[in-house]
Parts: sequence; structure tokens; C-alpha cells
Amino acid sequence: MTKGRNHRSPEEKAALLRRHHIDKVPVTTICEEAGLQPSVFYHWQRELFERAAHVLANAPPGRTSSREQQLEK
Repeated sequence: MTKGRNHRSPEEKAALLRRHHIDKVPVTTICEEAGLQPSVFYHWQRELFERAAHVLANAPPGRTSSREQQLEK
């Protein structure tokens, strides 16, 4: 019997990537806990960075992120 694909929502993908980039959790730990192949994780990461410039270029002027708002306080 073969294993079916486990589709993850964009929110789940973002949370896993955030754990690595912000919380500094090693990729191996994240992948073991999530039952994920590292190659899949790195694919998501590559997509994130390839699209980052587009997302940042289309951000509405004057809009600050929640992180920036926290720093301003």
C-alpha cells in the first residue's frame, strides 16, 4: 500500500517556514515532526523567496506589518 499525499494549507506551510526562519528550529526537526521530506520544505522556501519581491512591491503604501507596529511602540 502506498502512502497518499498530505496536502498542506498555505497557512500550515507558512507556519513551518516561520519556525525555521524566525524561531531558528532546524529543518530536520521540523521535517521529522511534520512527517515531511526536506526536499519539499526547501521547495516551499524557494517559492517563498522567489515571490517575495512581488509581494513586497505590491504592498499598499503606508501599511505596516504587525511586527513593525510592535517595534514602533
